Amino acid sequence: MGASSIACGTLVLRALRIEVGQFDVLSRMLVGGGILGSVVSLSAHFPVNYFSTYLLGLLIPVAIVRRHLWGELRDCANALWSSNGRTGQEPVDVLLHAVALAHFAFAFLPEVMFDALTLHLLVPGHVASMHQWNFDTSRYVLALIPMLGDWLFAIGYMLGGESAARLVNVACIFIVTSLVRELVLWLGGDEKGAKWAMLLLLTTPLTFTESSSLFVESVWTAYLIGGLFWLLRSSTTGEQQPSGLVIGALMLGFAAAAKAQTLTYLPAFSLPLLLGWRALATKDGLKHVLRAAACFLAVGAIPYWVAYLISGNPVFPFFNAAFKSPLFPPVNFDNPLFKAGVTWDLPFRMVFSSDKYLEATMGAPGFQWLLLLPLTIVLPGLLKAKRAGLLLAVGAASLVVVFHFQSYLRYIFPLTVLFAAIAGFALAKAGVLGPLIQRGMLLTVGVTILLNLMFFGAGVWAYRDLPVFEVFRPTQRETLLRERMPIRRAVELVNAMNDERAPVAFFAQPFAAGLKSDALYVNWHNQEFNSRVMAAADPASLGKVLSDARSRLVILEANWSTPERRDQVMAITDPIAEFGGASVRILKDEFRSSRELVQNPGFLLSARGWTLTKGAVALGNSVVVTVDSPAFQIIPVTGGRRYFNAVRARCVDQPARARMQVNWLDADSQFISSSLQPFACSEQSSEHRQRIVAPERATMAVVFAASDTRSQAEVGFVSFRLEWD
Repeated sequence: MGASSIACGTLVLRALRIEVGQFDVLSRMLVGGGILGSVVSLSAHFPVNYFSTYLLGLLIPVAIVRRHLWGELRDCANALWSSNGRTGQEPVDVLLHAVALAHFAFAFLPEVMFDALTLHLLVPGHVASMHQWNFDTSRYVLALIPMLGDWLFAIGYMLGGESAARLVNVACIFIVTSLVRELVLWLGGDEKGAKWAMLLLLTTPLTFTESSSLFVESVWTAYLIGGLFWLLRSSTTGEQQPSGLVIGALMLGFAAAAKAQTLTYLPAFSLPLLLGWRALATKDGLKHVLRAAACFLAVGAIPYWVAYLISGNPVFPFFNAAFKSPLFPPVNFDNPLFKAGVTWDLPFRMVFSSDKYLEATMGAPGFQWLLLLPLTIVLPGLLKAKRAGLLLAVGAASLVVVFHFQSYLRYIFPLTVLFAAIAGFALAKAGVLGPLIQRGMLLTVGVTILLNLMFFGAGVWAYRDLPVFEVFRPTQRETLLRERMPIRRAVELVNAMNDERAPVAFFAQPFAAGLKSDALYVNWHNQEFNSRVMAAADPASLGKVLSDARSRLVILEANWSTPERRDQVMAITDPIAEFGGASVRILKDEFRSSRELVQNPGFLLSARGWTLTKGAVALGNSVVVTVDSPAFQIIPVTGGRRYFNAVRARCVDQPARARMQVNWLDADSQFISSSLQPFACSEQSSEHRQRIVAPERATMAVVFAASDTRSQAEVGFVSFRLEWD
């Protein structure tokens, strides 16, 4: 996937007539990865997403530029060989590699976080198993949001399953870390300062939050910071030609395709363009600006255009009070949580009251917001570092705009990256102000990193006490799932039972990742189904809701909703298996069928609608029959479909046998076969059922009320229903 991204990026930049030699491998990988993700976002509309098509699609660009890639691989190998082990011996190198290894190892843990199990891992799994994404907002209200990150995860998932998808996420964290190095060097720092900045970023608890679960901020931040980096290089310095604006615009477009919050960053990110307007005001500069704008729209507008075509709202379901899509109530979809805004003591509050800014505990954003913020503001001013001042201005403006809408720490992860870069630059240049200041800065950075490591799991409650390396033992992985996330084991069982891939109802937390069918969430993700479930006043009503939704299997958690609601679910389902607090249940037979096909199943009004053979007697609410004198009714059927036949009967004179019988006829009314099941009956009426499949050539079914012997049987009810698939 990485090689294909580099190859694809090379081809795209060549097509745009941008000298590929100007741009490093990292930039080409980001551009190519964005193109691959955009292709998946379009192919997800069709059932064409298979392992073979993905593998072929990834190999094509590699084959086209194979010589170029081979040359770069050879150069990389020669560089490593010539280093002769001289790198990686400093303490900062050892720490950097150790923390990077920890991020890498966590990728192999099973996913247990809310957002991933609800959406970001659900989408790749759905694409892999169903071969497309349904973009159905009635089932997933967020089905149309920008999801470039999920499409990139889908490539990894298709190639290697869940761990591969999580590795794509960690790879993006490492790309972001590399961008920190590039920013430090662009600011005027050195390699040592860049390494400390990279270590500061990787030890930040918020970074671990992003790398340990499939949040899309890793992908989004890689493109957002990459785009800003190229805007800075192209518009504020003479190092690069204005053509670099095109690659910056592509990356910002991919950022917009990954997360709508990109739009809140664009005003602040335009500062470098405003400062460098003289260089862009030329004829050549304007040409590049127009090309850049076209590239931004070409890749960034895809999810918004799709959302508009499907729903009438380009940012569905957000701002629907303005767009008034019929698929969502005419109100602005909003998260009422995390509305703290910007205050003078914001750094202190973020660190010590982190739960007001994230589902986290103290220290989640990293202690650099307290210990390093004053230094990173003052030192660039003392050093008269204009570039660092510009980056600080961009970061501050972005923070104000983002927190104006939602004061959520994950939305300012890009600012954590900028913060680390400025801190690395300040550390590299602190020696200019004297050795005491340099030592003080190094000590402060070291204390910050130590505190960050002590609170490393502050933003990831699920992974704080897991034995990370034990997960490489297959049995331990199963143990972790059973103990920490039993609902995922329930999903595995449902997949094994759900051959027809019917929708599965979740009377539980909406953790449907890996489900090989559609999930019916009983929460705001599925407002239609949720409202119908909540409106069901009794078990029969709830059974009809599940029947109408064609949901045969359900997952119920012991702590879901209220005891009364749980009792309703248990009244209409039978238990199959239990995994900790989660159980798999199956809808009872009487609810697993469509409307009644038999006319007058209760034999009312002298068995109206039934044909009574000689000897059969109608009693008003039943019919007395024998094997030679049955009652029957002819019903149209569809070949290959599954039907549900039920009979309630008792023996009149003595214990004997009755039977359920359906004869299948073709289009010429010729007999095909019979589905017959005898059963013992007594003086007490009892009900018996059979599930049958109509032969492929069947067009009619003869449904009988009959005895299996010459003894009389009184049949009080015959049902014949089409069972939904």
